Amino acid sequence: MRRLYVAACAGIVLLLGLSLFVRYTHQPVAVVCDRGRPNVKVISANKHGYFEEHQIGPCVTYTHKVRH
Repeated sequence: MRRLYVAACAGIVLLLGLSLFVRYTHQPVAVVCDRGRPNVKVISANKHGYFEEHQIGPCVTYTHKVRH
């Protein structure tokens, strides 16, 4: 019974850590790989939202940001 309790607590701690990691790191919402400049228009549904572009090799990632 003690092993089950320890395993359950460890699972809860790992899930909490993973959710905090995802919440506070900026994950790209879109990745576009194209030859030349990608012909993509990304629009935020948030009133004060915008997307930052990051060039990684031939790909462009778009990360959502919100002005406060």
